[in-house]
Amino acid sequence: MAKDGMELAVNADLNGAKEVVDELMDKMGFSMSYQSAFEAIANRGSAAASLMLGPFAGKNNAAVKFSLSYRENGGKTTVLLADAGSGLGKTLTLTGGATKKALQDVYDTLKEGINRKGL
Repeated sequence: MAKDGMELAVNADLNGAKEVVDELMDKMGFSMSYQSAFEAIANRGSAAASLMLGPFAGKNNAAVKFSLSYRENGGKTTVLLADAGSGLGKTLTLTGGATKKALQDVYDTLKEGINRKGL
Protein backbone atom coordinates (compact mmCIF):
# COMPACT_ATOMS: atom_id res chain seq x y z
CA MET A 1 0.00 0.00 0.00
CA ALA A 2 1.22 3.48 -0.75
CA LYS A 3 2.23 6.02 1.89
CA ASP A 4 -0.05 8.86 0.88
CA GLY A 5 -3.72 8.33 0.33
CA MET A 6 -6.88 10.32 -0.12
CA GLU A 7 -10.17 9.33 1.47
CA LEU A 8 -13.61 9.56 -0.06
CA ALA A 9 -16.85 9.03 1.84
CA VAL A 10 -19.66 7.32 -0.07
CA ASN A 11 -23.18 7.25 1.33
CA ALA A 12 -23.75 3.68 0.11
CA ASP A 13 -23.01 0.15 1.22
CA LEU A 14 -19.86 -1.61 0.00
CA ASN A 15 -21.42 -2.97 -3.20
CA GLY A 16 -23.04 0.36 -4.07
CA ALA A 17 -19.78 2.23 -3.49
CA LYS A 18 -17.80 -0.23 -5.60
CA GLU A 19 -20.37 0.04 -8.41
CA VAL A 20 -20.13 3.85 -8.50
CA VAL A 21 -16.32 3.92 -8.22
CA ASP A 22 -15.93 1.22 -10.90
CA GLU A 23 -18.17 3.17 -13.28
CA LEU A 24 -16.27 6.41 -12.73
CA MET A 25 -12.86 4.73 -13.02
CA ASP A 26 -13.94 3.05 -16.26
CA LYS A 27 -14.98 6.43 -17.69
CA MET A 28 -11.47 7.71 -16.87
CA GLY A 29 -9.90 4.80 -18.79
CA PHE A 30 -8.87 2.62 -15.83
CA SER A 31 -9.11 -1.14 -15.68
CA MET A 32 -9.99 -2.46 -12.23
CA SER A 33 -8.87 -5.73 -10.70
CA TYR A 34 -10.01 -6.79 -7.26
CA GLN A 35 -7.52 -8.48 -4.93
CA SER A 36 -10.29 -9.10 -2.38
CA ALA A 37 -13.75 -7.76 -1.58
CA PHE A 38 -12.10 -4.71 0.02
CA GLU A 39 -8.99 -4.11 -2.13
CA ALA A 40 -8.67 -3.15 -5.80
CA ILE A 41 -5.93 -2.07 -8.17
CA ALA A 42 -6.68 0.44 -10.95
CA ASN A 43 -4.37 0.63 -13.97
CA ARG A 44 -4.32 3.10 -16.85
CA GLY A 45 -1.87 3.96 -19.57
CA SER A 46 1.02 2.31 -21.29
CA ALA A 47 4.25 1.28 -19.59
CA ALA A 48 5.92 1.43 -23.01
CA ALA A 49 4.76 5.01 -23.60
CA SER A 50 5.98 5.97 -20.12
CA LEU A 51 9.34 4.35 -20.75
CA MET A 52 9.80 5.94 -24.19
CA LEU A 53 8.30 9.37 -23.52
CA GLY A 54 8.47 9.76 -19.74
CA PRO A 55 6.44 12.76 -18.58
CA PHE A 56 5.60 13.61 -22.20
CA ALA A 57 3.52 10.45 -22.64
CA GLY A 58 0.40 12.47 -21.94
CA LYS A 59 -2.24 12.33 -19.24
CA ASN A 60 -3.96 9.17 -20.43
CA ASN A 61 -0.90 7.38 -21.80
CA ALA A 62 1.46 7.60 -18.81
CA ALA A 63 1.25 4.36 -16.86
CA VAL A 64 -0.35 4.88 -13.45
CA LYS A 65 -1.38 2.33 -10.86
CA PHE A 66 -3.57 3.16 -7.89
CA SER A 67 -4.85 1.08 -5.00
CA LEU A 68 -8.36 1.45 -3.67
CA SER A 69 -9.27 0.17 -0.22
CA TYR A 70 -12.87 0.02 0.93
CA ARG A 71 -14.18 0.12 4.52
CA GLU A 72 -17.89 -0.19 5.21
CA ASN A 73 -19.47 1.00 8.44
CA GLY A 74 -23.19 1.29 9.03
CA GLY A 75 -24.21 1.37 5.36
CA LYS A 76 -21.60 3.99 4.46
CA THR A 77 -18.29 3.26 2.78
CA THR A 78 -14.93 4.97 2.97
CA VAL A 79 -12.65 4.59 -0.04
CA LEU A 80 -8.91 5.15 0.32
CA LEU A 81 -7.25 6.02 -3.00
CA ALA A 82 -3.45 5.77 -3.08
CA ASP A 83 -0.54 5.51 -5.49
CA ALA A 84 0.48 1.87 -5.91
CA GLY A 85 3.13 2.31 -8.62
CA SER A 86 6.77 1.41 -8.23
CA GLY A 87 9.00 4.26 -7.07
CA LEU A 88 11.87 2.94 -9.19
CA GLY A 89 9.68 2.88 -12.32
CA LYS A 90 8.63 6.49 -11.75
CA THR A 91 12.24 7.53 -11.19
CA LEU A 92 13.42 5.84 -14.39
CA THR A 93 10.65 7.37 -16.49
CA LEU A 94 10.53 10.72 -14.66
CA THR A 95 6.76 10.35 -14.15
CA GLY A 96 6.58 10.85 -10.37
CA GLY A 97 5.11 14.35 -10.71
CA ALA A 98 2.66 13.18 -13.38
CA THR A 99 1.51 10.39 -11.05
CA LYS A 100 0.81 12.84 -8.22
CA LYS A 101 -1.16 15.04 -10.60
CA ALA A 102 -3.07 12.02 -11.94
CA LEU A 103 -3.87 10.89 -8.38
CA GLN A 104 -5.28 14.34 -7.57
CA ASP A 105 -7.26 14.40 -10.85
CA VAL A 106 -8.72 10.95 -10.17
CA TYR A 107 -9.62 11.92 -6.60
CA ASP A 108 -11.31 15.13 -7.79
CA THR A 109 -13.23 13.28 -10.52
CA LEU A 110 -14.37 10.56 -8.12
CA LYS A 111 -15.45 13.14 -5.54
CA GLU A 112 -17.39 15.12 -8.16
CA GLY A 113 -19.02 11.97 -9.59
CA ILE A 114 -20.03 10.69 -6.15
CA ASN A 115 -21.49 14.09 -5.24
CA ARG A 116 -23.32 14.29 -8.58
CA LYS A 117 -24.97 10.94 -7.81
CA GLY A 118 -26.05 12.28 -4.40
CA LEU A 119 -23.89 9.82 -2.51
